[in-house]
Amino acid sequence: KKLNKETEKGLSHLMINLFLPSLLFSQVAKSIDTDKLVEWFPLPLFGFIWIFLGAFFGWVLGRLILKQQPGEIQFTMAACAFANSTSLPLAMVSSLSGLQSLKIADESTEEVNARGAAYILIYTLVVTVVRWTYGYGLLSYDPPTSLPSVKYDKLKEDVELEALEPAEDGTGLDIRGAADVDVDVEAEDGAEKKRVTPVKLSFLQQIKKTLNPPLYASMLAIFVGTIHPIKNLFFGDDAIFNTSVVGAIETLGDAVVPTALLILGSELHEGPMSTSNFVSKKFIAGVATVKLVVMPMTGLLLVQCCRWMHLPGFNDPMFCYVLLAEAAGPTAINLIVMCSVQGRRAAEMSVVLFYLYIFSVVTLTTCNILFLLVLSS
Repeated sequence: KKLNKETEKGLSHLMINLFLPSLLFSQVAKSIDTDKLVEWFPLPLFGFIWIFLGAFFGWVLGRLILKQQPGEIQFTMAACAFANSTSLPLAMVSSLSGLQSLKIADESTEEVNARGAAYILIYTLVVTVVRWTYGYGLLSYDPPTSLPSVKYDKLKEDVELEALEPAEDGTGLDIRGAADVDVDVEAEDGAEKKRVTPVKLSFLQQIKKTLNPPLYASMLAIFVGTIHPIKNLFFGDDAIFNTSVVGAIETLGDAVVPTALLILGSELHEGPMSTSNFVSKKFIAGVATVKLVVMPMTGLLLVQCCRWMHLPGFNDPMFCYVLLAEAAGPTAINLIVMCSVQGRRAAEMSVVLFYLYIFSVVTLTTCNILFLLVLSS
C-alpha cells in the first residue's frame, strides 16, 4: 500500500533529523582520527573532484545538450554529482575483499574488508558535508521569477527612494534591491494589485539556512573522532558509553537504508512515472551516460595517472579500488529524501533512481571487471 504524503514527509523528516545523523556520528567518529586524515588526504580530495566533475558534466548535459530551464539544470547537476557513496561501495568491498589483487602481503579477508570500509567512511565524511550543503541547495533552487512591468503606487514613508532603481525597460521600478520593504504594485495589463515583499538574507541567516542535522552530526563526529580522550569514552571495548549510548545510536543508524528504500518504493508504487516534461527518455539516457559511463572512465584515467606518479596511498590496490567504486556508482538514494522533505520533484528523482539502479547492474559489473584487471596489472 502506498504511503500517503503526510506519512512520507514524516518519514523523510525522521530520516534527516534522527536516523541519518545517528549513522554519520556512529560510523565516522569510530573510523576517523587525526593520523588517518593526514595519511589518507587523497580520499576527501577526490571526493571534491568527483562531485565537481559530476556537477560540471550535469551542467553540460542540462544547459548545452538538453537546453533545460533554470531549476531543471540544477536538478540534473545534483543527479550527476552525487553518487551512492556508502551502502553500495561497502557491499562491493565486502564481496571483493577476498581477491588477492586487493590484498597487501598476507592480509586476511577481514583485514582487507576493514581497510576498505575505513577508506569509504573517510571519503563519505567529506561527501556528506558537500551533499547536505551544496547538493541540498541545488535541489531547493528557485529560479528567479520575473514580475510583470509595474507602476509605482505607494511606498512606506520610512523607505528611502535610493533603495529602488529604474527598471531596465524604463516602465517602472525595479524592487529587487530593496530589503524588507512592502510595495504595492499594479500590472500594466490591469491585473489586480499584489503586495511584493523582497527579502535579503543576512550572512548569518544564509549560513544558518545551509546547516542541517546531518551536517551537525558530521561536525560532531569529527570533533569526537579526532580528540582521543573523548573518543575513548564512546568507542572501544572498555568505553563507558559504548554499550548504552553508542549502541542505541547505531541501532537508529541502521534504519537509514530501509527508510530511504521505503520512501523510494512509495514514489514508485505505480512504476516510474513523472508529470514533468523534462524527465524524458533523452534525459534519463543522458544522466545514465554521465553517471555510469563517463564518470567511471574519467575516474579510471585520473586514478591511473596518480598510480603512475606514485602519489601517497596509490600503491594500495584497495585504496585505488575505493576511489574507482565511488566514481562508478549510481545517484545517491538520499537525494529522494531531500526532495521529499522539500516537497518538490520527488517523483522525478524516483524515476532517475529507478532506471539508474537497473542500468548499474550491467555497468557496475563491467566496471568492476575492468577496474580489477587494471589494478592487478
